[in-house]
Formats: sequence, structure tokens, C-alpha cells
Amino acid sequence: MGLTDFAGLHILEIGPLEAAHTYRLEQMGAASVTCVEASAEAWLKCLVVKELLGLNRSKFLLGDAMGFLEAELRRFDVVFCSGVLYHMSDPIRLIRAIAGASDRCFVWTHVYHPDRHPVPFEASSVEREGVTFDYWTHRYGSKEALHWGGIDPTAAWLTKEDVLRAFSACGLSAVNFIEDQANHPNGPAIMFTASRP
Repeated sequence: MGLTDFAGLHILEIGPLEAAHTYRLEQMGAASVTCVEASAEAWLKCLVVKELLGLNRSKFLLGDAMGFLEAELRRFDVVFCSGVLYHMSDPIRLIRAIAGASDRCFVWTHVYHPDRHPVPFEASSVEREGVTFDYWTHRYGSKEALHWGGIDPTAAWLTKEDVLRAFSACGLSAVNFIEDQANHPNGPAIMFTASRP
């Protein structure tokens, strides 16, 4: 799956934020885009963008993506997950849910690197999918000001290697690595697609 192979697909977008990617997905011919946004402010912005740009193949839902994924029986052609994974308190739970919703996904996420971490992290080991992973957890500060982070009080980052191991352990082991943004100003980030072989 390449960056432009969205024509005719039914897509689940997790965390659309302000619908910029949603707009591009429609432009690239997506048959439908179901978006789940946890931030009420971001969701309202998405509704404004939907009206302004006439996004008539996109639906914006307000709520927790994990709750949606774990309750939704429908499968999607692809899950689009940009800027969300590193906001999760249990990121591998989200990866497992993505693998349960589709055989293909697109992911952009920050990753932990010991030499380039933008906030203090606390290490812990967790076992998921029969594999041990390191969670590098940080606590959000006050959410009373403008906050674009996750809905939990903490977020756990994974190393690049553990992100890819987690997708593989959940069955999406065919990885197409698109970009390694080692010098991203907010911490190292990676972009890739993953699919079931």
C-alpha cells in the first residue's frame, strides 16, 4: 500500500484533529472516511471544515477511538492513524484494535529515543501479545489550557523497533517504511504502512 492508494477505499481515521488529512483522503478518491475524534474542540473544528470544504464522503464521530474500535463489528479497508499512537497510555492496545479493524494501516507517530526525548519519561516493561515491550511513560501537565494530547493523564511512547514489533505481533507484519524523522523538533517520528501478509 502506497501513499496514494486510497481510491475507492472505506477508511477509518483515528484522531482527525482539524480534518486536513480527511480532506486529502477524499481528494485521493476515498469512498468513505469514518473519523473518530476524542477532543470536543477538534471535533467541532472538523465539522466546520466538513461544511466549508464539502466533505460529503466523511463522517465525524466524537468519542474515544478505543471504545469505537472495540465495539465496531465493521471492518475497514484501511485505518489511518496519524499523531495518535504516542498519546495512548497503552499504545499496543490501540495497535491490537487497529489490526482487528483492518488488514492495512497508515501510521505517523513519535517514538522514544534515549538521546532525544522532549519530556521526562519513566520506563516500565509490559507484556502484550506474548511479547515484552518497554513503555516510556510521561504524565501530561495541566489540560486546562489548550491541549492537543490524549484523553488519559499519561501517555506511553515506544521505541521505533518496538512499534514495528508490536504491529508484527498483532499480525500486520508487512511494513513499508516511508520516513524516519529522527530530527523532528518534538521528538523522533516515523511514518509507515503496515499490512497483513
